[in-house]
Amino acid sequence: MTRTYFVFAMAGLASCFLLGIVSAATPCPPPSVTAEDGTSSSTSCTTPSKTYSTEFILVENPISEGGAWKRGTTSYWHDVRTVGGNAVASANAGPTVGADYDDTYAYLTGTWGPDQEVEGTIYRGSASSGELELNLRVADTSTTVKLYECTVNIDGRAFFARWNGARGDFNMLKTANSIQGGFADGDRIRARIVGQTISMWYARKATPANWVLIATVTDDSGQKLTSGNPGIGFFARGTLSLDYGFKDVTARSF
Repeated sequence: MTRTYFVFAMAGLASCFLLGIVSAATPCPPPSVTAEDGTSSSTSCTTPSKTYSTEFILVENPISEGGAWKRGTTSYWHDVRTVGGNAVASANAGPTVGADYDDTYAYLTGTWGPDQEVEGTIYRGSASSGELELNLRVADTSTTVKLYECTVNIDGRAFFARWNGARGDFNMLKTANSIQGGFADGDRIRARIVGQTISMWYARKATPANWVLIATVTDDSGQKLTSGNPGIGFFARGTLSLDYGFKDVTARSF
């Protein structure tokens, strides 16, 4: 398959980006499924108002793809880089548990609707542990980041968190049951927010259409996030291998 990335707006198919092509058909969200933790969720087939898809054909540090991606903070957190057709972390997080939360992250620029989703195909090299983040409603300044983090660790753990702005200021929203066997190269993960309800799924490489719900969570707190852009991130503390990431990513807003 030729590696391409594209941007389009369904309202008039407004623009194509760089090596862009318009997708002939956009897949529907996963149907109603049973979660690993026993809860359930359902989604409807809604036509996206905006889509961006990339297979990381460029070698960049930090990732840009012609200005499509950014990280607005100027210190502490780390850049996403692209190499070998994958998006990966550019640096490890600090070694101190409970103090260092300097994730790698990047998010898509432009205007995105608040109901949005991100999905990606996992690249797993030599790493045995490391977090893969699908981030929703991302907004940052030079010193702060707010977002919803939907994370799986390649060893199988999964959780939702909300970043509240300042470094180290976050709330864990839900910890899901671990996925048996962890995640392999070529597996896919997906996160979606509609209103204030966030859902996360995975699909195995051998059965890419069989999405399994990991968990859902609703954030109606006083610190809830109501706007922002989709993005990705990584977290591997200390000297853990950075040889993992995403082979491709697609983001949509509805």
